[in-house]
Amino acid sequence: MGPTFRRSIVAAAALAVALGAFPAASARAGARDERATVREATNLRSYPSTDASVIAKLAAGSTVEVLCWTSGEPVGGSGPYAAMWLYTSLGGYLHSFQVSPVDVRACGY
Repeated sequence: MGPTFRRSIVAAAALAVALGAFPAASARAGARDERATVREATNLRSYPSTDASVIAKLAAGSTVEVLCWTSGEPVGGSGPYAAMWLYTSLGGYLHSFQVSPVDVRACGY
């Protein structure tokens, strides 16, 4: 996956978020929310990318309510979960590698 393709994915994700494709209300509809524990201090982001603005800083050991998952900027390799970001009840995203495993639906479903 080249840098141009990655930028396109990040831009598409940002546009989807800006257009309200992943609002908390639709994520809740029929979805099962789960609590996750933050593994190490991390940033909560405005959209699923390390380029996104930081909404909050989450401390290691804190818990967060995860509403759904979405694809975003790949982080930490090229495995099946490298592009998996989690949308939280705090109104922001964090990468799935940063928290304990959760079983939630994809955003928008």
